Amino acid sequence: MDLLADHLTDDEQTALDALLEPHQGHYPITQLRRVPRNLRPRALGRERRRETTMRPLAVAAERILPLLDLSPDAIRHYASMVDFYSATRLAQLRTWLVDLYLLCFLHYRTQRLHDHLLSGFMQIVKTIRDDAKAWAQEQVNAYRLQRTQDIKRAGQVLHLLTTDQLAPTTPLAQVQERAFGLLPADRLEQIAAYLAAGADCDEGTFFWTFMDDHIQRVKAQLRPLLRAMVLTTPHSLTPLLEAVQFLQATIARRRTLADVAAATIPTRWIPVRLKRYLYGTAADGTPQLRRERYEACLYLHLRAALESGELVCPTSTRFRSLEDDLIPLAEWQATKESLIAATNLPILQQPITEHLAELEQQVEAQFARVHGRIAAGDNPAIQVTQHGTTRKWTLKTPKSREQTNHTLYERLPQTTLAQVLVTVDAACGFM
Repeated sequence: MDLLADHLTDDEQTALDALLEPHQGHYPITQLRRVPRNLRPRALGRERRRETTMRPLAVAAERILPLLDLSPDAIRHYASMVDFYSATRLAQLRTWLVDLYLLCFLHYRTQRLHDHLLSGFMQIVKTIRDDAKAWAQEQVNAYRLQRTQDIKRAGQVLHLLTTDQLAPTTPLAQVQERAFGLLPADRLEQIAAYLAAGADCDEGTFFWTFMDDHIQRVKAQLRPLLRAMVLTTPHSLTPLLEAVQFLQATIARRRTLADVAAATIPTRWIPVRLKRYLYGTAADGTPQLRRERYEACLYLHLRAALESGELVCPTSTRFRSLEDDLIPLAEWQATKESLIAATNLPILQQPITEHLAELEQQVEAQFARVHGRIAAGDNPAIQVTQHGTTRKWTLKTPKSREQTNHTLYERLPQTTLAQVLVTVDAACGFM
């Protein structure tokens, strides 16, 4: 009680009290307790508004709860009390313990909220990526079908040059007119490139064309979620995190990538294999970053980084780093011996070399026991064969435990399906 009184500011205490004061017939805490039924953009928008409401008190909880030395399970238990009691009952209790319940609830609810935002972000990115891949594959299939048909026409064009259909003195313009009548010039050029160099259509080009056509929807759905994310990395700053933080800062200033200087945009994270899609050619012939594709590509790589754990969110439960649940490394190195002794587990106090030696002896004893039973013929699952002085063993093929048919059917006479239908029809007239 004294700790909460000492560390809660007057504004924070007032904000906690306001959660249990009815406003227009509703308690604010009731709105915060609601969780989204799905991860659609509208539901995620409500979560972002809740995050804005909870942020000041969540910061207070992050500052105060470590001082209480509560375990994560204890925090979740105290947080569950806010769901267990009604808002009216909590307002009636209104003691320092209720303040603790509220702080734990705000801490845990913030973690779940960030789980929802990140999961929703990943789901939206996956949907867009899958749609782009499916559309690109459709375009590739259509292109290859058209190419197969055009090759036949291209053969007819070649016949113009290899047969007597045209006189040797025919002008080039007339030859082209006949050829383009069989196959349009652009499609004939594609077939020529395919025959000369084996050039095929690029599925990646279609993929990024789809992204170009849908980039406004992508930005409208993902930018608000990206702005609400708190991301870090378990290790040193990575080029991808640098790019994500740069985009977050740009969005926070209500600017677009088109408003910033090209030299300030982080590009070290871009894979070499994607540069030909993300860069065009400026009027002076220099490479020019396609900024809309850059942002879409960053979202795709951010999703992959969240899945692999390259980037983490310390204020979530699902996307936290493993190190967030461990004792800080400096504290572990300083108090390792006392912490191990406090566990009262002899296995942790035993030198690792001795422990491994004991395990080796146990394994060797098991090996000797198994081999002895096989050699003595005591293992019914093993079949031993001997040819001269050479002995081999194999696993016996297990017998089928179930018969194909029940023995009852072996005593019944066989008949045709037609006779069965006639018999049933005679009994019930179903036909």
